[in-house]
Amino acid sequence: SRVPGRARARARARGGVRPCAAARSSGGRYGLTGAYTEGEEDAMSDQVERLRRLLPPGVDVPLLVWRTPTLTRAPAKALVRSMLHLKRVLPGADLAALVERCPGLLDGSEEVDERALFRLRALLPGIDVDSIACAEPALCVHASGDAAGAVDVAANLKQLEAKGFPAEQLPRLIAARPQMLLRPYMFEASSLRHSSGTGLAAASAAPPAPGAP
Repeated sequence: SRVPGRARARARARGGVRPCAAARSSGGRYGLTGAYTEGEEDAMSDQVERLRRLLPPGVDVPLLVWRTPTLTRAPAKALVRSMLHLKRVLPGADLAALVERCPGLLDGSEEVDERALFRLRALLPGIDVDSIACAEPALCVHASGDAAGAVDVAANLKQLEAKGFPAEQLPRLIAARPQMLLRPYMFEASSLRHSSGTGLAAASAAPPAPGAP
């Protein structure tokens, strides 16, 4: 019998799902249907199942393979090292969501800027920075070796303050809207002042302090 046939039987026995089958079950949204020959599908199935075992539960592995095909050739040890590193530097992050947004963190083409994380934690005390980094990875993730592309968090905070956002309330506002720190030019204090839950409305309505004019 042909080797690909035996490979398919082994995959079925393990409960494996071929990437093209996964694409069919989801409407072929990843464009994998019919993309491989029979033998290539069997080899890809083994690689996808290997990634499923190595990556956090909930990761859409067919999506990762479609976006970053090189992951199927990444050594298992390298993938494990990458995941352990992410758990160390971002212990509170949703790593499944993070690697789906930034698959390059797995193959080394992208990296977490630990200095940027340190600055975020220093500038936003008491805030869950790991969740902010996961929601807006560009705040601390850039192409490997391209530290020049890091976001100037301190400058963006100053820009928000200059637009009328109270400095003492900025950490909480940014926790609710992490994109403020990435694109401060899109936000105005006057518009958020009338939004419920921001704290700005309450601040504007608070009575003046004793002795204030």
